Amino acid sequence: MSEKQLIGRYEIVSELGRGGMGVVFKAWEESLQRFVAIKMLGDQLTDDESLVTRFLREARAVADLNHPNVVQVFTVDTHDGRPYFAMEYVEGESLTELIRTSRRIDPKRAVRLLKEVATGLGAAHDKGVVHRDIKPDNIMLTKHGGVKVVDFGVAKVEDPNTKLTATGIAVGTPNYVSPEVCLGLEIDKRSDLFSLGVVFYEMLTGDTPFKADSPLEMLTKVAHAEIPDITAINPQIDAPVRLILHHLLEKKAEHRYQDAHQLVRDIDSYMNGNNPTFAMEAREKPTMQVAQIGDAQPTAEISPPHKPTGVGNSVQWIVPAVLVLGSVIIGAWWYLGNDETAPAGDPVQQAEVSEPTDAIAEEPPVAVDDEQLAGKGDTPSDVVADQAAETVAPVEGGGAVAPAESDTVVAEQEPSSPMSQPRAAAGNASEPPPSALSNPRLVVMVSGDPTVASVVESVLENALSEADFGVIDEQFISGVRPGADLASMRQAVLAEGGNIMVIAEVLPAGQRQLNYSGRRETLTIASLQVRAVLLEERQNLGAPWTQNLEYVALNASAQSRAAAEPIANELVRRLHELVASQ
Repeated sequence: MSEKQLIGRYEIVSELGRGGMGVVFKAWEESLQRFVAIKMLGDQLTDDESLVTRFLREARAVADLNHPNVVQVFTVDTHDGRPYFAMEYVEGESLTELIRTSRRIDPKRAVRLLKEVATGLGAAHDKGVVHRDIKPDNIMLTKHGGVKVVDFGVAKVEDPNTKLTATGIAVGTPNYVSPEVCLGLEIDKRSDLFSLGVVFYEMLTGDTPFKADSPLEMLTKVAHAEIPDITAINPQIDAPVRLILHHLLEKKAEHRYQDAHQLVRDIDSYMNGNNPTFAMEAREKPTMQVAQIGDAQPTAEISPPHKPTGVGNSVQWIVPAVLVLGSVIIGAWWYLGNDETAPAGDPVQQAEVSEPTDAIAEEPPVAVDDEQLAGKGDTPSDVVADQAAETVAPVEGGGAVAPAESDTVVAEQEPSSPMSQPRAAAGNASEPPPSALSNPRLVVMVSGDPTVASVVESVLENALSEADFGVIDEQFISGVRPGADLASMRQAVLAEGGNIMVIAEVLPAGQRQLNYSGRRETLTIASLQVRAVLLEERQNLGAPWTQNLEYVALNASAQSRAAAEPIANELVRRLHELVASQ
């Protein structure tokens, strides 16, 4: 822009930054002899009348805020058809810069910063303004030691009389968004508190809790993955601080702090040497997926903080890209969470993901010859895969469609059969083979879709370890890997002292494209096959198990776990009977 260009009564000095919503300038206000920051809506968005209306309406709502911890908005207007607002120019550094230079902020200072941000958010929430993009970049530390929440550019005003802000539109920065944003649920002030919890975690550890290689994977992990045990990362963190953090990071909004004032009261209690009341009450009625104080470190389905997997704090996600992702997330939300009865023919209701169905009926021990170990012949997995493939028909343009209900891959569940227990059938599968082993040492090998396979392997190995069976990590045995010749793997495992292999396969059966409201989501149909092989005897330990799987990106982990857990329980039961028979 030219050196003397004006926006309203403000003379532009320099450009401070650009984002998906527009551009921010530093400007000079001659009449009051002060610098201001001007945020102007981007050219590409001015044609959207509803967006312009919302931008102006919400900017005016923010202008009504007057709090020392919230940046002050001075003017809301338009210039050459482009809406803008002028706000207080904050001299100082962002919280991002402090975290970068300090790596980890002292817990007591982090708590004080948390309180000031929460106080500012509380004032905004009281006016019905939800920020929706809380992150360290939007928390400024003034040169006089104050803290200000800035950049309400994607804020939402809670107004029951307007629907300008659509439910399910994914806005914000993926590292810091709440599970509600990821799942396309209604967003309110509690969403800001989850984002603040992520910021608090970053202040205490120097990193964010969730890591991923893509924005969509990041949103998936925010919605479902557990957070790492923060005290293992930073031992200086005491129990009350950990409780406050965990209460902020509850997955479900109703289990979280219900407003910023509750959080401030807990912080004041802590600073006065008392326990945080609201967080303590939540601990007494635990709802979190993370371990409480005194528990063992939780098993996280995410990469540890010291091993980033591709999403760093310096990455700036452009809002339009997140909006595009939001379209996918909306579809997934409707698919996953809509409890209302859909009309006849509704593709979402027809494609509703079912719980994993019952396991294949147990049979007496089955002998396994070398050809089967080498992958030759019709093993149970081969037969099921062939049957599954026959039920999925190709569609024009690629992909596959689900079969008619009478031919569906998912077996009909009998009402009397509990979902959590595989169904028994004719034949006494609980009888161990004649040459049973008294000291099982097992290797678990899972192949197939990595998103599902990694969860299945974790469930099986954890169940075996908790039952005090010896589990050998296949990574330490040369030649044992998915896709390797099974006969060769048998020899390698025996050489390392193992005597049982648990072989699991995720067999694809097809895909179904869910199309609704102009959005598309891919439903994957698969079959989980698991068998335990006694290597010396070359016998299966009972019949293989089968669970059918249907999943989309957002619920792949949950569906995989639900399918694997009953199999893991049954495997442990068979092993106990095997040992008892010796």
